[in-house]
Amino acid sequence: MPSLFVVVGVVGTVVGCGWWLLAKPIHKTPREHDLSKARTAVVVGATGATGEYLVYHLLSSPHWEKVTTIGRRTLSNTQLQKLGPIDMHTIASKLEQHIIGLEQMSETVEWMRGHDVVFCTLGTTRARAGSAKAFLAVDLDGVIETAKAARAARVEHFSLVTAQGSNSGLPLTEWGFLHPILYSATKGRAEDHVKGAGFPKATIFQPGMLFRPNSGRQLEVIAGKLLPSLHVSDLALAMVYDAESPPPDMLDKPVVYSDKAIRFTASEAKKKTHVA
Repeated sequence: MPSLFVVVGVVGTVVGCGWWLLAKPIHKTPREHDLSKARTAVVVGATGATGEYLVYHLLSSPHWEKVTTIGRRTLSNTQLQKLGPIDMHTIASKLEQHIIGLEQMSETVEWMRGHDVVFCTLGTTRARAGSAKAFLAVDLDGVIETAKAARAARVEHFSLVTAQGSNSGLPLTEWGFLHPILYSATKGRAEDHVKGAGFPKATIFQPGMLFRPNSGRQLEVIAGKLLPSLHVSDLALAMVYDAESPPPDMLDKPVVYSDKAIRFTASEAKKKTHVA
């Protein structure tokens, strides 16, 4: 029999999805795909479930010549090789990693300078963070400080992962049983900052339930069987594909990808890159 905590957790996940379903879906077709130039990327949040696949796909592509990660930890060669076939030479020649805390993101401007895009996949859970305040320090403050550093470095494109149902109009409640509201409110506020930061090109990805194959969390395994989920590798593929678009001639309106649009874009990416 599943424990009471698992049952309550699954119910909470379903309730959270209810909030997502109440949100108005935004579907955007992919930007024009352009592989005429080699690109460079920064990934903040590279050791997370989506971030590690993002780094893997960037390194595996001949269209990306440099990948820089910034975070509290680095990715090991073993971690990357567990995600799929990739040779040591590719990792050594294309990957540059920097260790720094989120509270020091203002010091990362020079590491970001000269890159085409900054991908931000920062995210944690309240349980892992330990409190609502600690959760906000990563999912909101961390994103805001990353975006500020990217703007200071004059990076043209900022690509952010949030979540389906994000809504900045909801209150930042610290009550544990209302965490789905805090989660949606936090993601909405992070989006609002990026939209208003003045990036020539900004993209926001709003996936629904994510499947993280290496998470090891019993709750996620159960929820993944009960509800349709998006593999984090597909989310990463869609982010890479979107970033492989022409540079903006002027300030573009931010593009928001719904879960449906992410799935469509990932399928297009697989057709062109032959990724399974």
